[in-house]
Amino acid sequence: MKYLSADILFKEEAVASHFFTTIEPHLEADAWTLNKSLARLQLSPAIPADYFEFSIEAFKQFRNVINIEFYSGTRDEYEEIIRVIFAAGAHLLKLRVRADEYNETERYAAGKRIKKIKEFDKEFEGLVIPDVNLEFTRSIGKYNFKKALSMLDQIDLSRIVFEEEHLLALIDDVPSTELTLALIARGALPKNRLIHEDTPLLTSVATMGSTAVLQAFFEAGFDPYQADSSGHTVLHAVLCSNKPGSIDAARYVAEQCAAKLNPVGEDGSPLWEAYYQQSNMAGAKYFRQLGAQSIAPAGFYDELSHEEIIIEAASHGDLDTLKAHFTEADYDIAVRKAIYSQALEMLQWLDSIKKIDWLGVVMTDQFDEAFLREVLLFETPFIFNSGDNADLDFYEMIIDAVAHHPPTLDVIAVYLAGFNGSSRLLRKLGKLGVRFVPALIEHGEQEYPLFKAALGGHLNNITALLEMGAVVPTYEDETFGEFALRSIDKSKAAEAKALFAKYGV
Repeated sequence: MKYLSADILFKEEAVASHFFTTIEPHLEADAWTLNKSLARLQLSPAIPADYFEFSIEAFKQFRNVINIEFYSGTRDEYEEIIRVIFAAGAHLLKLRVRADEYNETERYAAGKRIKKIKEFDKEFEGLVIPDVNLEFTRSIGKYNFKKALSMLDQIDLSRIVFEEEHLLALIDDVPSTELTLALIARGALPKNRLIHEDTPLLTSVATMGSTAVLQAFFEAGFDPYQADSSGHTVLHAVLCSNKPGSIDAARYVAEQCAAKLNPVGEDGSPLWEAYYQQSNMAGAKYFRQLGAQSIAPAGFYDELSHEEIIIEAASHGDLDTLKAHFTEADYDIAVRKAIYSQALEMLQWLDSIKKIDWLGVVMTDQFDEAFLREVLLFETPFIFNSGDNADLDFYEMIIDAVAHHPPTLDVIAVYLAGFNGSSRLLRKLGKLGVRFVPALIEHGEQEYPLFKAALGGHLNNITALLEMGAVVPTYEDETFGEFALRSIDKSKAAEAKALFAKYGV
């Protein structure tokens, strides 16, 4: 089987349009097969009836050029297709053929393959009638959103076909936002479009796009409960996204969907999946505040043993199920799994039964063998979480529990310095007497809080640390400020430089 993409050039746009309008309306009725569709042209002789079914994947017109993407069997069969296309009035044809060990562009004139590539390409390009719609979609495909935006008033949106590659580019976070918002305002993006076969466009935006685009889709009437084949909705997606803007996006979705926050699919409710994924626990907090619940998929617990029920309930923040099955013997495993899932309310409940020994030595059992070692319990959630979209209330609970132990606070300060938006907790640590000196973390490596803050580009954390007199790391070839600027967002570079000049770093 070969995959082919043909660009068919007609000398006159009217002939191309006749070819297109004769075939295109019948494609779906003909089960998207090329040989049946070409038969509509009523050419003689016709394609033999016993020829392979040529499945069409795309059929588009760009003024005097028709693009067909299709599958074919043998060379004899698709050369017969080419013969029919030329009989229908084609002038030149470029054919890209992809098979297991073959990936080339073939060129045809008068129904026959030719080898004079330069002359062919020069004639082909010289006869192509410029198509602003094609240039528009090509600009999107090349992520040239400024050029595409400048063409928006020139194109015919009714003739634009957004392929999956275009839609993915349009919802790919900030660079495309202005163009995407303009297209939404014009109603150019259909509500029922799917990405990756079964993922609703709105769900993809929640995973990849900006909050402004997400909000625009909501305002345009896109359905947040439209689900993929697994029952995964935009509510699930926004809590499994770890982009910097995902916290605000989750707050917005929670507010818009406050009356129905618990759609349950194969992955359970949005909160059930969020606890397990740990990608946007700060966003999950807004869902909890508005009454969302961690609900397992239907029948999930039915065949599980008692120990498995405890482990899964703790791993997914399912406090109701944990309470219903909990015994004193389950305490240690429930605490450990609840820590991994950052299940704040569950840990508060377990702590009310028996004070959690955050300074106790435990054996970690997360991810891979590199982490199978003894550590202090308080350190486990820091080791296994980057803190990009962390629920900082969870970490404040730990700070309050170990506030009497200064060496532990020194270690926590290093971790928190690398967490997004944690400057408030760093200032709290400062009031508790933390000196913000290097401390041993993870594999016993000594790190500076300022290094972790700079590595993450967290300017607010750097500011708080410098104001509190944190020890500044030194480097052989550059200053601390030069090191930090490599990770800080460019829009904050001037502010950062002024701060570093003020503190002489």
